[in-house]
Amino acid sequence: MSSTIRLSTEELALVLSVSGFQQHAHNLIVSTFGQGMSQDEAQGRMIAAGHSLISSQLLSIDSDNTIAISPLLQEVVEVLTSAQRTIRFSYQSISDQRTLAYHFAPRGIYEYWIEGGITHVISLVPKDAILESAPVFFELSRYVEIPEASGTILNSLLKQARSLPDTKQVEVLLNKAQIPHAISKQLSEDIVKIVAVGDVLDIYYQQDGSPVSEQGLLLLFGHERFWIFQPTKVENDALFTILPSTTASLQKGIQQLGL
Repeated sequence: MSSTIRLSTEELALVLSVSGFQQHAHNLIVSTFGQGMSQDEAQGRMIAAGHSLISSQLLSIDSDNTIAISPLLQEVVEVLTSAQRTIRFSYQSISDQRTLAYHFAPRGIYEYWIEGGITHVISLVPKDAILESAPVFFELSRYVEIPEASGTILNSLLKQARSLPDTKQVEVLLNKAQIPHAISKQLSEDIVKIVAVGDVLDIYYQQDGSPVSEQGLLLLFGHERFWIFQPTKVENDALFTILPSTTASLQKGIQQLGL
């Protein structure tokens, strides 16, 4: 793959299905259109997708009705079904939900995202693209940086803090943890009025294809500030280290995942 390929959900589902990944194809259709699509509508969409791929010379049908996909589409299937590792960004707010994935495959690193909820965009990219895209994906330029952000807090305490409705209650809880008083007031305000939550996950795949993630970053967004939490395992819990709320700190945290 020397450039970017864009496929509709139906086109990608068809490609996955004819490549032997029917369950992947089904999951893709359901996650995009829901369970309500009739069999006739699904079949009609697949036929239209097939015509589109044939006209683009990405799919062909032999005289014996055998369907063959192009090497480019074979590469796409390989990336989406057999990646060795994935670095995934996600962001969720009341009005927005999006993900951006970087799949590590034998031929290189592939960026994968969904445009407008229906167009799947796959590109072969250099490793630097992961660090460069992070502040853009999370729109960090919209927020005030807090270089002095620091401290640690157990995941159980952070969950408790996020369940409290009052800023003062949260601040008292943060002060009991190892959160400097200089930032506990700001952090407590943003925990009570969280606008969005994001994360960076380092995902590996077991032999059966099931994903496993043991390291990453958590991001919390207030109206004007953002916070970066780096977890480490402790007995029966996780300990979050608060990193400086800066673009450079986010990129360093991602780099420490082993890029």
